[in-house]
Amino acid sequence: MGAILFLTEGVTDVMTLESPLRSLFLREGEERPLFFHAANGDLTSKGSSRTKSTRDYIKKEVMGFLSETKLRPSDLDIIVETTDLDASFARRDAYVQSEEVSRQTYVPEEGRAYVEDAEGLYQMRKQKGENLLFLVEGKTLWLKREKIPHLICYFSINLEHALYDEPNCRSHEKKELAFRFEEKYADDPDAFLSLLQRLGKGRGDYLSSWGEALLKDTAFQRGSNLCQGVRILLGKAPLPA
Repeated sequence: MGAILFLTEGVTDVMTLESPLRSLFLREGEERPLFFHAANGDLTSKGSSRTKSTRDYIKKEVMGFLSETKLRPSDLDIIVETTDLDASFARRDAYVQSEEVSRQTYVPEEGRAYVEDAEGLYQMRKQKGENLLFLVEGKTLWLKREKIPHLICYFSINLEHALYDEPNCRSHEKKELAFRFEEKYADDPDAFLSLLQRLGKGRGDYLSSWGEALLKDTAFQRGSNLCQGVRILLGKAPLPA
């Protein structure tokens, strides 16, 4: 029986999601082993879809995890990568030049991101959006000779925005929120699932949730397609063909 690997951007993502997901999967009778690995960065922002190098960064990270844990690619049944959308599908006029901010600042109620270099950030985010759609369309990763299904589940603008309506958190704030979230949902799978369902409402199935028009229109709205991914993992929806 192959394992499920959750690949996240950072440690606080694992702190937030691991216990509630384990509790939910246990309640649902999912017997496959669950692994969680923090990549210490956003892999989907690296490289370019045009050169396919983004996929190479992800494969390298997964192979590093397998080496550390003494696992083989054949031990994995599926890889679920979680990522922050970072308003990557927002229109250009949503990025506003401002000398009053020292770091990018999202204002969801205005549908804007204030930043010192608006054009530079817009181009970076646009590339990330292209990378994400390329990866979603690919549906699988080849690890050595093993072809492994690959799902990407997003949080918009980021995990903290989707779960807590706090899009501009510092590192210490993320840790505190993660502790509170785990405490609230670790032993309450029904409440956790209900939250995921609310965040995924109106986004259709997994592939529909990656519709470019939808992502543009909801770039600054709280949402996630983790519910759609969980449905696939629990056998309640098919893998994307």
